Amino acid sequence: MLFNAYILLLCILTINVYIDIITSGGINVNRQIEMDEEKLTLTVDETAKCLGIGRNSAYEAIARGEIPVIKVGKRLLVPKAALETLLAAGKPRKNDANKSQ
Repeated sequence: MLFNAYILLLCILTINVYIDIITSGGINVNRQIEMDEEKLTLTVDETAKCLGIGRNSAYEAIARGEIPVIKVGKRLLVPKAALETLLAAGKPRKNDANKSQ
Protein backbone atom coordinates (compact mmCIF):
# COMPACT_ATOMS: atom_id res chain seq x y z
CA MET A 1 0.00 0.00 0.00
CA LEU A 2 2.82 2.43 0.88
CA PHE A 3 4.58 1.58 -2.38
CA ASN A 4 1.42 2.38 -4.39
CA ALA A 5 1.09 5.72 -2.61
CA TYR A 6 4.72 6.50 -3.42
CA ILE A 7 4.21 5.68 -7.12
CA LEU A 8 1.05 7.82 -7.22
CA LEU A 9 2.88 10.75 -5.62
CA LEU A 10 5.75 10.38 -8.07
CA CYS A 11 3.32 10.40 -11.02
CA ILE A 12 1.58 13.53 -9.71
CA LEU A 13 4.89 15.34 -9.25
CA THR A 14 6.04 14.35 -12.75
CA ILE A 15 2.80 15.57 -14.30
CA ASN A 16 3.13 18.88 -12.41
CA VAL A 17 6.62 19.36 -13.80
CA TYR A 18 5.39 18.77 -17.35
CA ILE A 19 2.48 21.15 -16.82
CA ASP A 20 4.91 23.83 -15.57
CA ILE A 21 7.09 23.35 -18.66
CA ILE A 22 4.12 23.57 -21.02
CA THR A 23 2.54 26.60 -19.34
CA SER A 24 5.83 28.49 -19.09
CA GLY A 25 6.43 28.21 -22.82
CA GLY A 26 8.89 25.35 -22.74
CA ILE A 27 12.37 24.81 -21.43
CA ASN A 28 14.52 27.93 -21.48
CA VAL A 29 17.46 26.90 -23.65
CA ASN A 30 18.99 30.38 -23.37
CA ARG A 31 19.46 29.86 -19.63
CA GLN A 32 22.68 27.85 -20.22
CA ILE A 33 24.03 30.54 -22.54
CA GLU A 34 23.25 33.24 -19.97
CA MET A 35 25.03 31.25 -17.26
CA ASP A 36 28.11 30.85 -19.48
CA GLU A 37 28.28 34.61 -20.04
CA GLU A 38 28.19 35.15 -16.27
CA LYS A 39 31.18 32.89 -15.63
CA LEU A 40 34.26 34.73 -14.44
CA THR A 41 36.68 31.96 -15.35
CA LEU A 42 37.42 29.62 -18.23
CA THR A 43 38.65 26.05 -18.17
CA VAL A 44 41.98 25.29 -19.81
CA ASP A 45 40.14 23.73 -22.77
CA GLU A 46 37.95 26.83 -23.19
CA THR A 47 41.02 29.05 -22.94
CA ALA A 48 42.82 27.01 -25.58
CA LYS A 49 39.85 27.35 -27.95
CA CYS A 50 39.67 31.12 -27.35
CA LEU A 51 43.38 31.50 -28.08
CA GLY A 52 43.31 29.15 -31.05
CA ILE A 53 45.92 26.84 -29.58
CA GLY A 54 45.86 23.19 -28.59
CA ARG A 55 45.10 21.90 -25.13
CA ASN A 56 48.68 20.74 -24.53
CA SER A 57 50.05 24.11 -25.64
CA ALA A 58 47.72 25.82 -23.16
CA TYR A 59 48.95 23.61 -20.30
CA GLU A 60 52.57 24.27 -21.33
CA ALA A 61 51.93 28.04 -21.37
CA ILE A 62 50.40 27.76 -17.89
CA ALA A 63 53.44 25.84 -16.65
CA ARG A 64 55.70 28.59 -18.07
CA GLY A 65 53.59 31.23 -16.32
CA GLU A 66 52.37 32.81 -19.57
CA ILE A 67 48.69 32.15 -18.87
CA PRO A 68 47.48 33.13 -15.39
CA VAL A 69 45.50 30.50 -13.51
CA ILE A 70 43.67 29.96 -10.26
CA LYS A 71 43.91 26.48 -8.80
CA VAL A 72 40.68 25.26 -7.20
CA GLY A 73 41.24 21.79 -5.86
CA LYS A 74 42.72 19.93 -8.82
CA ARG A 75 41.11 22.24 -11.39
CA LEU A 76 42.97 25.01 -13.15
CA LEU A 77 40.77 27.99 -14.02
CA VAL A 78 41.79 30.99 -16.08
CA PRO A 79 40.23 34.28 -14.95
CA LYS A 80 38.58 36.02 -17.91
CA ALA A 81 39.69 39.45 -16.74
CA ALA A 82 43.34 38.36 -16.46
CA LEU A 83 43.21 36.74 -19.90
CA GLU A 84 41.69 39.88 -21.43
CA THR A 85 44.40 42.03 -19.80
CA LEU A 86 47.07 39.68 -21.07
CA LEU A 87 45.70 39.81 -24.61
CA ALA A 88 45.36 43.60 -24.50
CA ALA A 89 49.04 43.88 -23.54
CA GLY A 90 49.94 41.81 -26.60
CA LYS A 91 52.73 39.82 -24.99
CA PRO A 92 52.92 36.98 -22.48
CA ARG A 93 53.72 37.94 -18.92
CA LYS A 94 55.62 35.64 -16.60
CA ASN A 95 53.62 34.89 -13.47
CA ASP A 96 55.63 33.37 -10.64
CA ALA A 97 52.44 32.40 -8.78
CA ASN A 98 51.64 29.78 -11.43
CA LYS A 99 54.98 28.01 -10.95
CA SER A 100 54.22 27.21 -7.32
CA GLN A 101 51.02 25.40 -8.31
